[in-house]
Amino acid sequence: WSDYSDAQGSRVRDTPNATFRPKRFTPYARQNRVAVTPELLDAYQKLRRILVRFRAEGYDDIARNMKLIDNPIVAGTGLARQVLTYCLEKKLLSAASGLYLLERRTMDSLGINWHDIQMGDMSATIATFLTEFLTRKH
Repeated sequence: WSDYSDAQGSRVRDTPNATFRPKRFTPYARQNRVAVTPELLDAYQKLRRILVRFRAEGYDDIARNMKLIDNPIVAGTGLARQVLTYCLEKKLLSAASGLYLLERRTMDSLGINWHDIQMGDMSATIATFLTEFLTRKH
């Protein structure tokens, strides 16, 4: 154990085997910025909440139990349920024998990138996908 001060003068305790977690960069440095309305941001947060449940690299098709996705916290009610239904209609997700299956080929064809989802960035292709959802919803 050792104590030291960081660049801002805050005392920091260095512990053995501590993991380093870098801070995220500020959003103004992103290049593919899109005009984000409150409705679009809300829909993106719901979509992201659903898709991060399928976060596994290196697999063609990834399945999750319907109970996990249909949970009210994830996509069980309101706008999140509507986003889930839209994903099923667009064949981004499919339902089979108690599982939701993420269709990676459809995800690629729609231009939805795992990195953008994981980092919480809304790319232009995700914004287009959700704008279509919002216009269809109204």
